[in-house]
Amino acid sequence: MVVRASQSSHNLGVNTTNRLSANNSYAETSQEQSSIQILNETSTELLSENQWNVAFITMSIIEIFILFRNSALAVILAIAASIAYVKYQNSPIGKAAAAKRELEALQRAEEAKQERLRQEEQKRILIEEAQSQAKLLTTTLAHTALNEFKKVNARLRRGVNSMDFLGVITPAKFATQKFERSKDYNVCPYLSDLISKNMLYYEIAQECFQQKVAHKPLDSQFKAILQADFPELKGLFISFGSDLVLNKIWQKAYHYSAEIEKILESSDNLSD
Repeated sequence: MVVRASQSSHNLGVNTTNRLSANNSYAETSQEQSSIQILNETSTELLSENQWNVAFITMSIIEIFILFRNSALAVILAIAASIAYVKYQNSPIGKAAAAKRELEALQRAEEAKQERLRQEEQKRILIEEAQSQAKLLTTTLAHTALNEFKKVNARLRRGVNSMDFLGVITPAKFATQKFERSKDYNVCPYLSDLISKNMLYYEIAQECFQQKVAHKPLDSQFKAILQADFPELKGLFISFGSDLVLNKIWQKAYHYSAEIEKILESSDNLSD
């Protein structure tokens, strides 16, 4: 009985050891397979959208170089790149990237909308405050300046050459200077700023005309104003005397004139 018990105990130990070894082996195999699967998934996920785009662009550049030597190979590369990119777009990562781009575009659109609404509300408050202050004007000097601005704008719409432009804006300049020297200049700061800016843009346009005709360098102060007020012109290799710049200046002047008129609508019964 002792021998049998000993043998049974020995067999139990051997079987237990074998089962543990088998379990460990299975666990290691499963862990190895799991690690390989995770590695594969991770490797796929590492191919980010930017990496796919870079790869596609690189393939396109290589194709351009090959095109001059072997057009058939270039066509094959183009087809292969297109298939690879379409496959990427239809993959879970590609679809996730597309969804992310769409979400970001919606967020940017919403932010732009909110910013536009904020600016419109801010402008509305400024206009209403200026309209209230404009009722305190004691002369029609601001109205005179506006009338001269309207004449300039009407002439610009019909067309004006560089030789006549100075004569066209001179009456507006005199009217603006007369308003700026009056006591009304301090009554409504926003209105006064608009009138001064409107005239300033006519003067900048005159300088741009001079650059266009006589190739005269634009005043550094005027150049800084244009670069600050028209950020869309940055990086463009254009002359400040170009028709594009002149048209943008005149559009800005039209906008200022419209705001001035809206503010002055609230003031009446004035005399010089």
